[in-house]
Amino acid sequence: MSFNKNIPEKMQHSFCAAKWHWVTLHFGMKSNHSCYHPEPKHWSLDDIKDNPGGLHNTKWKKEQRKMMLSGVRPPECHYCWNFEDIDNDIISDRKNFSSSAGMFGSDIPNIVKMTGDENINPRYIEVSFNHSCNLACSYCSPGQSSRWHEEIRKHGPYPVDDMTVKVIHEHIPEEENPYIEAFWKWLPECYPELRVLRLTGGEPLMSSSADKLLDYVSEAPKNGNLDFAYNTNLCTPDRRITHLIKKAKEIMPKVREFRVYTSCEAFGEQAEYIRYGFDWDKWKKNTRRVLEEGISVSVMCTFGLLSVVNFTKFIEQIFSWREEGLPIKFNVATLVNPNHFDVRLLPDEYDFYVEDIKKYYNENINRFENQEQRTMENLFKFCSNKDYKSKQEIEYLRREFSKFFHEYDRRRNLNFVSAFPELINLYKDDRNLIHVRSI
Repeated sequence: MSFNKNIPEKMQHSFCAAKWHWVTLHFGMKSNHSCYHPEPKHWSLDDIKDNPGGLHNTKWKKEQRKMMLSGVRPPECHYCWNFEDIDNDIISDRKNFSSSAGMFGSDIPNIVKMTGDENINPRYIEVSFNHSCNLACSYCSPGQSSRWHEEIRKHGPYPVDDMTVKVIHEHIPEEENPYIEAFWKWLPECYPELRVLRLTGGEPLMSSSADKLLDYVSEAPKNGNLDFAYNTNLCTPDRRITHLIKKAKEIMPKVREFRVYTSCEAFGEQAEYIRYGFDWDKWKKNTRRVLEEGISVSVMCTFGLLSVVNFTKFIEQIFSWREEGLPIKFNVATLVNPNHFDVRLLPDEYDFYVEDIKKYYNENINRFENQEQRTMENLFKFCSNKDYKSKQEIEYLRREFSKFFHEYDRRRNLNFVSAFPELINLYKDDRNLIHVRSI
């Protein structure tokens, strides 16, 4: 399928402009990747020895770029390949990024003429200064959350095979981090041509360097092409929300848009169970508070197995704010790592949940914005691919799911059955999962 006439035929199925113009910087874990799907790769001090731009233009990334230019799909980009192999007409994220009208569309004619060895400045920079976080979401990890990190240090790894809840990442403190020092040297070179600058974490409202970046943008010359994005769980103390609103209002005249990104994928008690430490009522209060200040909000929905039960009720909450005239939207990403959260693990008896969501979507399609429609339709196609693994592999992952949540409940004094009575038979026995529809 041709999605951009400027991309040569041999690269149509391998090319993604994000490898050149997107970088996510995880300073605490001294690692980076381009777009949020591939696994982050570690830096060494040699990467920034002669050029702070080595934060982005690493040897590893240049190898991946060369593969794309030669028509070879880098294995690390499997998230998009998986979608496209289900149905080539699916508009995967890489197709969206690399379309003529996409974020990097105007850069593609130059990129496709490159060798892959070039050092270039990105158009999209996402920054995580540390992993400090007040939440320990079930699908997160010690590398992304200090609260997870502390739990694993105290109780040891979870009794599952997935490594994300086994490995402790030694984080470099912000004030001692040479990679953050390189970033402040490199940012002035990148800033004039940046189109997206995004703060993430952990929880950036717990980071002094994140506050410094807010100050930098508020004091920098105006960049009318820049979208400033701020990821936050909106469950921090009120004074920090007040600080964010104050800085947002300072920055808004200096950029094209300031937008808050927050995460949720369920409703009420189930959202609180999935995202440990999350307070549904506080999240609603703070989301409304930010919106009523005229600051746009996007809700990122990481849709996994536990999202199916009341997802439409959650969407109705988003729509109710929008129908009041508040500037809010959402998008859906399927949760595939850890792979025991994959919605496709649900036995056939539970398919009616996805069918109910699909029915709701079709009946309300005019209420969904274009991007929301794209991600919802991708979700339905993803869910339909039930044969993505053998029966033995699926049964193994269902057991992993149950083992994980038995331990999750034990450590955190939670109760899966109370939060998800509809899915009681997925949790019933961590040796054998019996699946019948709950009445």
